[in-house]
Amino acid sequence: MFEYIVWFAAVLSNVANFPAMYKIIKTKKAKDFSIITSYIWVFITLILSIHAIRIGDIYFIISNVGMFIVNLAMTILIIKYG
Repeated sequence: MFEYIVWFAAVLSNVANFPAMYKIIKTKKAKDFSIITSYIWVFITLILSIHAIRIGDIYFIISNVGMFIVNLAMTILIIKYG
């Protein structure tokens, strides 16, 4: 049962930025989004991804690497349309 909860949390954490990303792509504007906050999230998820790989926890790896990719994409969108 706990595995399902962990996977559910991983999926939610990875799709949390999708509405904001959709808004940026649709409007071609990112004025309302902070690039500093986005950089911080990329850095945090990069560090957590490295840690997850070091400890070898597959749930942690998938969740954090996924969040890193999503946050990196969000940062690129903010830079492009900001």
